[in-house]
Amino acid sequence: MAIPTQIDLDGRTYRGDYTLDGPTITVRYLSRTLSREIGRTPPGVAARGLMTQLVKMVRDLKPAA
Repeated sequence: MAIPTQIDLDGRTYRGDYTLDGPTITVRYLSRTLSREIGRTPPGVAARGLMTQLVKMVRDLKPAA
């Protein structure tokens, strides 16, 4: 079951979701995913951190206007 998550970055809100499979969290934003073992980090905190990385990766892929 996907759990919604969101971050605020540079004055904008970005929404995605995450799933847990044992110690592994997978965050989805647009068509991208990023997975990592979370250890003792609370899932919501880990999801926001991965979401921030994904948003920055997607922004870097877009051509400058």
